[in-house]
Amino acid sequence: MSPAATKTKAAGNHKAPTRPAKPNREPPATLAIFAATVDLDKRLLMPSILNLSRDGLLKPKFPILDISHHDRTSW
Repeated sequence: MSPAATKTKAAGNHKAPTRPAKPNREPPATLAIFAATVDLDKRLLMPSILNLSRDGLLKPKFPILDISHHDRTSW
């Protein structure tokens, strides 16, 4: 047997030390919606975000930032 094959065979018998599992952390994120008073936001974006939340695909306190130059009193 060649020395390389011997090393490979020996390495296969070695177990790596176990490490404690790291918590599954996602990077922090904020969804920013620009021109939030536009019809697109009202009809498509917000219902889609609501569906993602209902399906459990967003964190319970997922931050959403609506940015607009106009007041949203017409909704």
